[in-house]
Amino acid sequence: MRAFLDTTVLVAAFDGNDPRHERAKDVILRGGPKRTFAAVHAMAECYACLTSQPRRPRIQPTQVERFLEDLRKYVFFIELSQEEYLLAMNGAAEKGLTGGIIYDALHVESARKAKAQTIYTYNRRHFMAVAPELAGRIVAP
Repeated sequence: MRAFLDTTVLVAAFDGNDPRHERAKDVILRGGPKRTFAAVHAMAECYACLTSQPRRPRIQPTQVERFLEDLRKYVFFIELSQEEYLLAMNGAAEKGLTGGIIYDALHVESARKAKAQTIYTYNRRHFMAVAPELAGRIVAP
């Protein structure tokens, strides 16, 4: 099975205090880089999210960088072309979607490119707004 992971799953996998940690980690470890995919921009989203969390002690940027580097052993990161970015934006615009949901549209476009059979996210509502036709494949770990 080809699986796609969004940023919410990566963040939960990093954070051992997150109640979703074990499920997220299991999804990552189960497939390997030939069957488990994420959008390349998820690396930047994950870095931004984890390094800006208001907690003590703060998560150090070097910890996140090592996590993302190690993650490449288990996850293949999909890059989108300019045309694929425009396709995602066009789909969002046609649906009247605004703001940060465009990043979820980029995840969906990356999942399509990866030919993912399952799309794992803890943000199902946004993914459903972007791609209601994929409802049966959008799940939480």
